[in-house]
This record gives sequence, structure tokens and C-alpha cells, in this order.
Amino acid sequence: MLLESLLAAAGFGLSLVLTLLSVLAYRRTRQRRLLLVSGAFLLFAARGALLLAGLFAPGLWAAAAPSAPFLALDLLIMLLLYASVAAT
Repeated sequence: MLLESLLAAAGFGLSLVLTLLSVLAYRRTRQRRLLLVSGAFLLFAARGALLLAGLFAPGLWAAAAPSAPFLALDLLIMLLLYASVAAT
């Protein structure tokens, strides 16, 4: 349980930092692909927030466990990251 808590917190924090950095990079360069990257990192942050909430509220853990919606969210995030690289 401690390892899961630490990993969820680290993933949430890192995704927030990467979201901020990619938004700042977009504001500087105005490259559309950085908006896609920002969106992907923001989705990772949302997922991390749900995982953290699930760890501290046991009733939410069932909703945050790997299931079809979470796996679909992972797929969406990967597609956004791919689109940001492919959109040159």
C-alpha cells in the first residue's frame, strides 16, 4: 500500500510539472503539437488524482482500479502523444 501511494503521488506530481512545462513551451513557440502533449499530461494528472483519491478513500479504489475506463484513458493518452509526434 505504501509503494502504491508513493508511485501514485510521484506520477501525479510529475504529470503536473510536465503539464506546466509543456504549456509554457506552447506559449513560447505556439506549436500546436505542444497543446496535444499538454492535454496528454493533463490526462495523466487526472488519472493520478483519481488513483490518489482511491488510495485514501477505500470506496473509490474499486473505481480507480485498472478497468475498461482506465485502460481507455491510457489509450487516449498514448494516442495524443503519438499525434503530437506525428503532427510535424
